[in-house]
Amino acid sequence: TSYLAKVKTWTQMQGIGVMLLFPLVPKDKQHILVWFLGVLVALPLPLVAYKWITKKKLFRGGLIMAGSVLPIFLFALHGDEDLTLRWIMFAIVGLTWISGIDYIVVGWKQLRGRGDFGMADGVRLIGALAMPALLFAVLVETAAPPWPVFTILAFELGVGGLDNLLSHHKKATKALAWGGRVLSVCSLLGLALLIPEYATLFSAVAAAVSVVGVSAEFWIGRDYFMDKRIRDKALREAAAAEPKNG
Repeated sequence: TSYLAKVKTWTQMQGIGVMLLFPLVPKDKQHILVWFLGVLVALPLPLVAYKWITKKKLFRGGLIMAGSVLPIFLFALHGDEDLTLRWIMFAIVGLTWISGIDYIVVGWKQLRGRGDFGMADGVRLIGALAMPALLFAVLVETAAPPWPVFTILAFELGVGGLDNLLSHHKKATKALAWGGRVLSVCSLLGLALLIPEYATLFSAVAAAVSVVGVSAEFWIGRDYFMDKRIRDKALREAAAAEPKNG
């Protein structure tokens, strides 16, 4: 995992946490939130200085922490809650996209170098690009209820973790099965956009396809996240593959 991916994760967790604080803190006590953000900006800076003075090392994480919270602090200090929340969301989404592109660029080079990019990778890439765009479009452009969209998001994000685990064990789902589920969901979401009067029906069916398909994935791959012997074997193999220091 690249350092950019780690920064993206920090930003997502911290940013969404701060976003949730704004509606929770009463309007007459927003100054407490401003002080809290100010502390978040200032707190890492002594650590940055300490590491530089004592070890001549730049504490990048501290600078990134302070720098990412600083605009939020300034917007909150200005008193514009709407602008503050918009900035946080744009920053999270923007950094997520940049990190995602970085994953694709780095991963593509590695796959091409090994000649290991197959049809199964292709359908995953197509689905990863098409499904979020279609889900967002259905949520915004149609009268379909939000629950099918959120259901699909939750299940597809969950199966992504399982897919990583199965890929590690070289047991990843083949292109036909994975593509059948993902492309079926995308097709149904596309129909919801094309025939908006039936958007609720198509999005609900898409959610059902996702739930059934993802549940099948977890059932088929259950040994790899439930069987301790397989997990221990994977850990031993990973440890053996690591280069020895010295």
